[in-house]
Amino acid sequence: AEAATFLLAREGSAEALGILHRRFARLIFGVALPTLDRAAAEDLVQEVFVAVWRNAGRFDPERGTVRSWVLQIAHFRLLNELRRTETLVRRDVAGRAGDRAALVDLNAVADRVRPTTRPH
Repeated sequence: AEAATFLLAREGSAEALGILHRRFARLIFGVALPTLDRAAAEDLVQEVFVAVWRNAGRFDPERGTVRSWVLQIAHFRLLNELRRTETLVRRDVAGRAGDRAALVDLNAVADRVRPTTRPH
């Protein structure tokens, strides 16, 4: 039944894609939620089904089940999201470190430029 539904989705049936979404969305969400926040996990589910819709012609039933194919797409999307998030965090940390270093440099310059005042 799963393969037949997928074949209908591959032929453009939005109803069949809806059936697949109902069958797998909760599973994909459950896989994503431990490592992503709720909104990102929901976005990931949607991205997976867009990929399923766009790449349905690439599915080869001789290489595995619809379930394994959909979960493989989810797996790679999740890894990409984790890499993207890690990169953003690294850039943010590096940016903050750079801001602190710039502030230290500005303070050092200000100390050298500040005129010395002598009490009268």
